[in-house]
Amino acid sequence: MVIVQASPTAAYIAFSDQDDLWLPNRISRAVATLNSHPQSIPTLYATSARVVDQNLAMLGSLIVPQHILAFQNALVECPLLGCTFLINQALRQIFLKKIPQHSYGHDWWLYLLASAFGEIIYDPEPGLLYRQHSNNLFGAASNTSTTYKDQHQAFAAKLHQLQKRMHRYLNEGRQRRVTEQAREFQHIYQSLLTPKYQQILENFLTCRENMRNRLLYALFSDVYRQSISENMILKLLIAFDRL
Repeated sequence: MVIVQASPTAAYIAFSDQDDLWLPNRISRAVATLNSHPQSIPTLYATSARVVDQNLAMLGSLIVPQHILAFQNALVECPLLGCTFLINQALRQIFLKKIPQHSYGHDWWLYLLASAFGEIIYDPEPGLLYRQHSNNLFGAASNTSTTYKDQHQAFAAKLHQLQKRMHRYLNEGRQRRVTEQAREFQHIYQSLLTPKYQQILENFLTCRENMRNRLLYALFSDVYRQSISENMILKLLIAFDRL
């Protein structure tokens, strides 16, 4: 894993998927931004990306997060693309406290860490071309309406994408992977969290013991996803204990 193998003296660590194409100013823009922030604060820098097919034909752009990138979001979603990340050494050191066994992925885990203990810098300017293959395991949520000739086709495509996500969430919900990740995060970092974050995490893990509590938590909890449709799915998953 690049985070483990990276030099302990490196100021920053960049992530990359082997088939993506970095845009020319990706690193220089990131470093200039990170250099203006205290190195002692664990910091995650991420950008948007242009979504392309295997031949680099434009498909769209990543959907820009609409709400604050915060711990309440990081518990239930990672709206950032890991291959756009640069992290500083302070965030790497927190990650190395203990390598997780039940994380949903290194990108989500780092988002959790940065939201709980440091700072997240999101740059809406694309930093790379992200190849979207037909057999991708995790496809990027993108705004692709500009590639369709009419709004009916665009709506049908978005509806199909939503159905696919709901199907995936329901199937993966049998494994309770999001809850397992949060439980491991609590086990490793509970003593380092602020009282506010300790309570948010405790509520997330314990307030779903029966249907009544799950419904109340789904309606009034402060965890959230970035889009309206994803937030609706989140509430359903909580209510039916499939998270």
